[in-house]
Amino acid sequence: MNYWSIPLSLSLLLAAAALAAADPLVKVRPIDAPSTRTLARALDGSAVVRGLVGELESSNVVVHILFSRDLPVGIAGTTRFVTSRGGHRYLRITLSALLRDHDRVPILAHELQHAAEIARSDAHDVPRLRAVIHAAGYRTRENYFETDAALLIEKNVREELRAWQALTARRATPARGVAPAGSAVPGKECRPGKECLQPEPVIELHHQHLRPGRAKATAEVPKR
Repeated sequence: MNYWSIPLSLSLLLAAAALAAADPLVKVRPIDAPSTRTLARALDGSAVVRGLVGELESSNVVVHILFSRDLPVGIAGTTRFVTSRGGHRYLRITLSALLRDHDRVPILAHELQHAAEIARSDAHDVPRLRAVIHAAGYRTRENYFETDAALLIEKNVREELRAWQALTARRATPARGVAPAGSAVPGKECRPGKECLQPEPVIELHHQHLRPGRAKATAEVPKR
């Protein structure tokens, strides 16, 4: 997670406040097509993510999610405290557009955990947030912080996705040992009255950061 000091336009802040007033029950909001797809996939495949989103929906935190190519080198995802306004605390999760597809949901889950950590606190400004982060996590570099809970969430969601995708593949595959009519196993002939074995589906998920051993989700508390 990264509390990254990027100026946010007044128009975005006003739009966020208007959305919260119009629809106070929707607190986790993807604001571009890639984040919409990633969140949908996360909700489908991960009970952990569904739990985090449910927790955030019942809080006074509004989380906007987007992808960007402007994150620092080696940073996969960031979470930033934006402002407190109208009884809501606004956060912004930014995911690297360079993330491989199979890394996007786990990194999003990591950042949602950080958002939940903020939602559980009483932090409504940067000084208080700094104290919360110091108490809950540890420094990884200047103004960057991490928590063991977020790292564990990321790991658990990767395991969930492996299981979910394997199950989805099995459901989409004909019963083992029975070939659909007219089908054949590559290299073998399906003779009338004979069953043809179908090849087993193989699913491999490899964890690759933006740069091997370098990309991570961390937290940066803005300098004041």
